[in-house]
Amino acid sequence: MRLRDEKGIARPRTLSQLALLGETAHACPGRIILRDRFDKSVEFFTFGGSLEETSGVDEMVFSLRSPAPVLALGAQRETISDLLASETESLMAEAEVRWGRDEEGFNRRLASIDPLQFYLTVLQSILFHYERAQDLENAYHEFYESLLQEKRSFVMEGLWPAKPSTLDDLLAPV
Repeated sequence: MRLRDEKGIARPRTLSQLALLGETAHACPGRIILRDRFDKSVEFFTFGGSLEETSGVDEMVFSLRSPAPVLALGAQRETISDLLASETESLMAEAEVRWGRDEEGFNRRLASIDPLQFYLTVLQSILFHYERAQDLENAYHEFYESLLQEKRSFVMEGLWPAKPSTLDDLLAPV
């Protein structure tokens, strides 16, 4: 997973009993892979949040808190969560390309983004893309409808921005 370091840059981190967090950290958007001592793993995708650690003699607990959903990813890769995570990663990769060789700048920008703003921007960007590509909307109708329903929920709660930005804008080099 990526955590914001002391310089404000998103960096990959592996946490274990030997490499503890030590304090609350800012989790950056991306995949989280949890592995147990038998190398069994489960994957999640986060839009960002705060990661807290509590540990005792025989256990270690990491709590991820976020105003945006944390997606549980499956082995089949065709669930709504899997598609949303894949689309988000694709959009992030496209945005990173615009930074050219400034990988540190991109990771600094990624580490500074509010999780809910990032999530809403991702939703808007995917919906916009699907509305412009009718074939995608038809092929992934259930996915598209789920995202539309999510947007409607945010609109009804008054949380949808009047003029939503695109991910290109949010992750653009400054």
